[in-house]
Amino acid sequence: MATTITTIKKAKLGEQDIYFDVDGTGSTVAVPTSDGNTRTSKKVNASHIPSTSTARAKNRIGSGTPASSADDVDGHLQEVYDDLAKIGEPDDSTVAVSAGQLIVKSGGITSTQLGSNSVVTAKIADDNVTNAKMAADAVAGSASGASGDNCIEAASISATELAADSVVTAKIQDSAVTNAKIADTTIKAAKMVDVPTHYVIAEDVSSTDTGTAVLSFTTSATINANDLVIANIDSFGTGPSQQIGPVVRSGANAFTITVNANQTAGTTTAHVLILKAVST
Repeated sequence: MATTITTIKKAKLGEQDIYFDVDGTGSTVAVPTSDGNTRTSKKVNASHIPSTSTARAKNRIGSGTPASSADDVDGHLQEVYDDLAKIGEPDDSTVAVSAGQLIVKSGGITSTQLGSNSVVTAKIADDNVTNAKMAADAVAGSASGASGDNCIEAASISATELAADSVVTAKIQDSAVTNAKIADTTIKAAKMVDVPTHYVIAEDVSSTDTGTAVLSFTTSATINANDLVIANIDSFGTGPSQQIGPVVRSGANAFTITVNANQTAGTTTAHVLILKAVST
């Protein structure tokens, strides 16, 4: 024969070793087994495999005419032998051989192997269905407002679920923004309608300084550098009897008044007006 293939030998799990008896003697061969031993197997009589010339002489199936010399019979036979060699061979993608056992490879099961509707709820780990896995419009509201499947439960949307800047004006009910919802120092004059440019803070303050004619007063309100402070003494302690100097800011919460004599005892009280500019 034009092409002689003596053996097609396989040793992987799930395959059968094939040996060809090329001399027609019907001889045997020792074939390795998966447990490390051998078994005796008869060789296939190669005389039953047609030669190239014999194969060409055969009529094509259904045609009634011999194959032409241009037909690649050798190639066709080689394809047959190659197919035999692959019988039972793992694809090494989905399944593989490990320690003499046929196993499913790690990551070998893909969407190709999964049938439609084959993944049931029990096979999905908790907290593993993320937003990216959900199709658009997958979660629908309930027209009747009832709880159940495909509905967002009442009071289940908290601050954690709301994205930054997700609540727009149209989503806020009228009169729903109360004083408790507004942070301190949040609203500026530019955001208010018909607001005056200045406002006044009035306080009653006192000084117990002694041995000085420059009396210090402390306020609870902050006095900024550009605020206007007006004070008038209501009563004097022991010593002074008249206010003779201007009111002078001496700190963020303090001012002084000069009187006509040192205060030796007692308390001098005053009423103060702080004119403050409205912050814009």
